[in-house]
Parts: sequence; C-alpha cells; structure tokens
Amino acid sequence: MRYVDMHCHPSFLDAMDPLLERASRDRVGMFANTVLPSEYVAVRDVAEFFPGIRLGLGLHPWWVAQGKADEREVCLFEELAPQCRYIGEIGLDFGKRFAAERDGQGAVFRRVLAACARPGVPHVMSFHSSLAASVVMDEVERAGLSDAILIFHWFSGSSDELTRARNAGWYFSVGERMLATKRGRAYLQAIPEDRLLLETDLPSSPQSKMDYDGYYRSLAGVAQVVAAERGERVVQRALESSCKLLELDVMNDD
Repeated sequence: MRYVDMHCHPSFLDAMDPLLERASRDRVGMFANTVLPSEYVAVRDVAEFFPGIRLGLGLHPWWVAQGKADEREVCLFEELAPQCRYIGEIGLDFGKRFAAERDGQGAVFRRVLAACARPGVPHVMSFHSSLAASVVMDEVERAGLSDAILIFHWFSGSSDELTRARNAGWYFSVGERMLATKRGRAYLQAIPEDRLLLETDLPSSPQSKMDYDGYYRSLAGVAQVVAAERGERVVQRALESSCKLLELDVMNDD
C-alpha cells in the first residue's frame, strides 16, 4: 500500500465504485466507516469486492441525536456487531448542536458497546468524540472491550484526555482539518509514533460530490504535514500500523 486512509466515508457518494477502483489502482487502502447499520448492509457487497477496503459497521451519534437511528437500526447493529471485525463510526457528540440529546446518545452508545463486547471476532473500532472524550473512555472501560483496537478519529479533547487515551493504548487518526489547527499540530507531537494513523474523513456528508483527485490530494496532504512535523519515518510507521490493523500488505513505492 502507498497510503491507508483510516477514517473515510466513500458510501456517502451516490456511487462509490469509481472512487474505490481508482484507490485500488493507486494502492490506497481504506477503513471505510458507515453511519447506520442499514448503510453498512447496503454497501458491504460492493466494498468486499475491493481487497484494500475494510468496511466498518457504524451507528453515528449525529444520526442518533437526529432520530435517524431508530430502534430497528440499533437492533440491527446489535445483531451484526459480534461478527464484524471493523466497527465505525460510533461514539458521542456533546457539542452545542447535539448536547440536548446527550442522554439518548448515551443509552444507544452503551447498547453499541455491549453488542461489541459479546463473544465473537475482536474489533478494530473508530470513535467519534466531541466534548465527550472522557465519557467515551469511561463507557469503553465499563464495557470491558479489552481485546479491541480503539481509535480516536479527529481527537479534539483536552490534553489531559489525550494523555489518558495515550496511556490506555488508544490509536489516533489525524486529518487535514485537525492538523490545520494549532492544537491539532500540538497533539500530533504528543501521539506515539506507533499509534499515529492518517485519515481524510471524506466525503464530508451524504450525497457529496467529490472527485478522486481531490480525495487523493487530501490524503497525501496529511502525509506531507506529518512528514514535515515529525519526519518521513513516522509516515512510514503510520502506514505499517494501518496495514497491520487492517490486515493489508505494506508495499512501498519503487
């Protein structure tokens, strides 16, 4: 692999096949996150056709807060989770827009984690967290997910929360928008190199219009920022870590 995007949403596109075909030709791997279990079911056959793509079973807190994740969606997640190796995007969002739905998010999140803790395959999990990093970590610890690989996508918590997550062995996927901020670049320096991953978080919303060249520039741009801040060796380490987590082959450019 040339790059691995550890958090993206290709199924937000009207048709994701062209993006995945170009990515496969360019040796770009993806941890493709979904936001609803029904979305996961709808696209999993397409995703499985591409060997560099790993599709995550997701239940995004925004969709929970907006009422789009009804009881049928939660039950479908509970049914599928024990046999899904890759879980994402899940988490909590206590920012101003969704703070009023904090209790409802928490109730669903606990069910999500309980489903992931049932006997089955060990999980690689990508978490959304806005003003909720400590609560996310508390709930994960209570759920007993001791054999899971845990990834904070676009970490935006406090420095104390970053230290806690780092000490607990969490991974961190970083993207252009995170690294465009002063705090994001400071956090980049604090993340252990063996737990640093690259991401785009693209497309940014359902029914987005995005061409492959723009997508690739974003992913390559993340790698360039990381290389400038911490060196090419750290970019290579991120690639190796990503390939290990997604069970992909590392292949460097000639």
